[in-house]
Amino acid sequence: MTQEALDTFEVLQQWDGTVTEIADNEFTAELRDLTDPSNCREEATFDIADVSAADQPLLVLGAVFRWRIGCCVSAGGTVTVSQLRFIRSPAWRRSDVEDIRRRARRLRARFPLTSG
Repeated sequence: MTQEALDTFEVLQQWDGTVTEIADNEFTAELRDLTDPSNCREEATFDIADVSAADQPLLVLGAVFRWRIGCCVSAGGTVTVSQLRFIRSPAWRRSDVEDIRRRARRLRARFPLTSG
């Protein structure tokens, strides 16, 4: 068994974030608390250096990410970790959108909405 197989990550707190502003070396986001959804929305500023190289192209206004704080437990001990992971959305092809529009028109014709 490898060392990686022994490591576990225990989430202590997590948020969904939406990027609202990007500056030279940092970005600001609105956060929604997933650990306690009754909490008010918050705002936080992050260093762009905290975003992985693979995720940096996804850092644009309106981008959505998950921020997790937790403990990484391994045979060597426990370390507190902060993770930022940007959400990858599937790209829609123009033909996909047109197919959906055609289908919607057929359904609207078959099931017309009536006010009543």
